[in-house]
Amino acid sequence: MRPSNAGQRPAPQGHEEGHHRRREMDQTRARQPAASFLHDEIQPDVGEVLTISDEEETRRHYIFCHNTRRFLETREMRYALTGNRSILINKDAGDISVARTDIPSEDQLQNDEPAHPRPSCAGPLPSPSPGTVR
Repeated sequence: MRPSNAGQRPAPQGHEEGHHRRREMDQTRARQPAASFLHDEIQPDVGEVLTISDEEETRRHYIFCHNTRRFLETREMRYALTGNRSILINKDAGDISVARTDIPSEDQLQNDEPAHPRPSCAGPLPSPSPGTVR
């Protein structure tokens, strides 16, 4: 006689007995640790209020770009950060890292294709003020 399975729930797909897969972090949940890292670790060295300016997603990472609040409000280049490094959040582990500035982000995440094609964090440059030269 076979044992009865009555009252037992089948294991969810991908969660065979003894194998538990960790749920991937979503972009909304990843934004909070990125903002905290920006405020606690990067902002003190800059001396300006920093804010997340753009977000990108790849298969394995969320990428958070930032700039000064004054630049984002005024678009005056004198308030813009240069050489700022994007904050990377690993979707599976939740680890935070900072992109290098000596090689393009695309090369750093070379096998991590975009989940949704979007412009890079650099975004478009603001229109120059009358009389300025680029």
